[in-house]
Order: sequence, then C-alpha cells, then structure tokens
Amino acid sequence: MKIFGINIGKRKPPESTDNKKIQEPNRKTVTIPPGRVSVPPGYNNALGYLQGTTIMVEPDLLHEIIPIIRALTKVNSDMYIAATDMVRLINTGHTVRFDNKVSPEKAAKMLKHIENNQKSWAPHNGGMYGVVNKMIMQVFIAGAISFEAVPSNDLDGVGYIAFPSPESIRFKRELDGRYSPYQKSNRIGIGTSDNPQGYIKLNPATFKYCAVNGDEDSPYGIPPFLSALEGIATQKDMRENINNIMRLLGILGYLEVSIEKPSRNADESESAYNARLTRLLREARVNIHDGMHDGVLVGYAEDHEYTFESTTASLQNVSEVWNINQQTISNGLGVAGSIIGLANSKTEGGTSIMFTKLLSQLKNIQFFVKDSVEFIYRLHLVLAGFDPEGLKVVFNQSTITDDLKYQQ
Repeated sequence: MKIFGINIGKRKPPESTDNKKIQEPNRKTVTIPPGRVSVPPGYNNALGYLQGTTIMVEPDLLHEIIPIIRALTKVNSDMYIAATDMVRLINTGHTVRFDNKVSPEKAAKMLKHIENNQKSWAPHNGGMYGVVNKMIMQVFIAGAISFEAVPSNDLDGVGYIAFPSPESIRFKRELDGRYSPYQKSNRIGIGTSDNPQGYIKLNPATFKYCAVNGDEDSPYGIPPFLSALEGIATQKDMRENINNIMRLLGILGYLEVSIEKPSRNADESESAYNARLTRLLREARVNIHDGMHDGVLVGYAEDHEYTFESTTASLQNVSEVWNINQQTISNGLGVAGSIIGLANSKTEGGTSIMFTKLLSQLKNIQFFVKDSVEFIYRLHLVLAGFDPEGLKVVFNQSTITDDLKYQQ
C-alpha cells in the first residue's frame, strides 16, 4: 500500500537476538577542560596569564559621557521628564516574600526585622523606597546599578546604603576570566607604586554593580539615554536659533520705518552731517518704540513710511522641523513621544502597542532592581543571624494598568 508514494506495509520483524549480540553504538570520551577557552575582547597576548598578572578593563568613554547625561537630566526638560516619569512608573512599591519552606513564624520575624531597619539605611531618601528610586535613576543615567550595602559597626546588619558613581567603577579581569570590582579614586595621595591609579578593591559580599545593557564580554553597562544626545545637541542649536530670531525680530514680527533723508546744510561738514543723520534715526527709533507701547504712531504722510513685516508666516513650518527632532529625542530616550510632550495621532492599535512596549520596559528594569534589592535584604538578614532561604522581592502591579489591560 502506498501513501504519498511511500510504501506502507508490514515491517520485517527484527532478527532474533538469541544468537546475535546487540552492538553498542560507538561512544567517545570527551574531556572538558577547566576554565575559559575563548579569548576576551582586547586581549591579544596570553603572556599575561602565564605570568600570573591580571588586566584592568577600561570602559569605552563611559566615564566621560555619564556625567554629561547626569547633568542633562537636571537641566534639559525632555531628559528630566523622561527619567523622572520612568522612575515613578517603575517603582510601584514592592513586597518581600518567602517560599513554603520557611515557617510563617520565621517569615514574619524576618519581615518585621527588615521593616524596623530599612528606613535607617537611607534616612534622607525615605528608606528602601528612595533607594529603589536611585537605582532606577542610575539605570537611565549610567546603564548600571552601583551600590554598596555598608555593614553596621557591630556587624549585626546593614548600616546604610552607599551609591558610588557607576563611572568611577573599574573591573579587573582575573586569571580565571572573571571580573573583580574596583573604584577609581581621585583622592590625592591614595596611589602607591604598585597601584599608581589609586584603585580601591571593593568587596563583592557588600558591593554590587549590575549592568543593564550591553552585548560584548564587558562588565560595564551602556546608558539607555546615550542615543538621545545627538538629538539633544540639535535641539540646543534650534533653541538658540529661535531665541535669536525672537530677540531680534519679536514674536509676531518687526516694524520697518522709512524716513525721508534731510538735505545737508551748506556750512555743515561731512562728519557733522553724518552725525546729525545718525542722531535723527536714533531719536526716531526711540519715539516709534514708545509709540508702539502706547498703541499710537505719529509721522508725516510724505516723510515717514511704516511697513510691518510678519515673522509668523516664515516660521509656520518651524514646528514641523521641531517635532521631527523631538521624535528623534523620544526614540533615543526610549520613551513614547507623549511623555516628553510630543503630540501624536496614533490609532487605538498603535496606542496599545506603545502601552505594551512601556510595560515591557518597566518589567525589564524591575528585574535588575529586584535582584539588587534582594541582595541587600539577604545580606542584612545573614548579618542579623537569620537564614533568608527562599527570599524574593515582588513589585506591585503598575498603577497605569487595570486588570483588563493587564490580562490583554
């Protein structure tokens, strides 16, 4: 019987295995070598490993760019509102939970201990809620979360949370290919002959650097706002250009006045005649300027000619060019144009897509913040003598969603 040209019928029974030994398939023994086999980027000489040295990995211009982004989030309205709005949307508040292996009594005791101490970790920032705000802001400015959970003097818990700037962090590639965190200090006299740059070795048990973006074998994060800098620079030039036009020509236009030139007197020198003409124009400008404030202009019919030149007609397309650049900034910031005040006419489907994209952004960053907050809670409980087995942080549902949209 044939189906689709293939013979389908009774299969030939297998040969008896009574007198025939079943042959085992050929198996090869593979030895897995310890350590890394691939070569890290920027490492062209294996002699460093053979000699037992390590390599300090420098970031690509991030130590110069991050301070610029940090300053712009304070003075540029678009970057400020994008950063602060995303912080508010991402930090929905969180709860601490334990799995079923932990008894309710033990879980309640650990939760109470965290609640009683977390406000003292950042007393000027509202406790852990403010700590989470700073972590999210670090993500958008530096592309990484950088903090140190400083133990108390008695080593009975976390004393406070410090936030060393992400651009001051350097990583050292060790012999096994892993990276150890250091801080580059600018303090005078801290460097030594063995360490002229003044690198301070950080403790991985209390310090955490969590890079959010990046695709290469590099421990450094990439700022999400980096791609918006070109549009911000163009925006600055456009603002200055528009300000110059408004300052010189006014917001509505400018008045052009022609005055009949008086003749030169017979006994008047050339310099005196030019000075009289200049004085006449200045006096006319002052009088016309005062008259425009009062709404009254006076002049001789044949001696004065007034022409109002409107600038609004020539600037009517400026908004279109401005919006194009604003859309570029919006794309670079990774936020919807409406967040930075850009009007759009998206359909309901397009709005739903943007809404879904925003939720994905929030959830993605929450994962990194969640890991950092769990790091702090676990360290505190271990120092306090608890066993934080099964601890996990769960962010509350975003306030911008209702249950129907969340399910959709």
